[in-house]
Amino acid sequence: MSAMEAGQLGQQLNHASQVAVPVAQVKRQPAADWSDWIFFAVGWICGVAWIAGVMRPLCRHPRFPAARNKAGWIANVIGTVALIGVIIAVAVLASRHVDGTNGVCCGSYYCYYC
Repeated sequence: MSAMEAGQLGQQLNHASQVAVPVAQVKRQPAADWSDWIFFAVGWICGVAWIAGVMRPLCRHPRFPAARNKAGWIANVIGTVALIGVIIAVAVLASRHVDGTNGVCCGSYYCYYC
């Protein structure tokens, strides 16, 4: 068996004895993509992208092919939690129709209660 034939079969020649020795096949890892970070960047413009970025690992296997993907996912989780916090804060502040002094109405033209 020539060296070329051994190389084609996934084996290498041991030059001391000229016997073909099997070579362990290296499993290639999938290349990490930047899509999680793209979702995070777009989330600053449209917060729904953060939520989509959080749900993305449910649709792929392996979940995190590289550390870069996991870091991007964590950034999307933080963005989503911040977005939910802002939505709750705005809802609570918008529902307040009374300022903090003795129950006096806020006096806003748009307030239903005033």
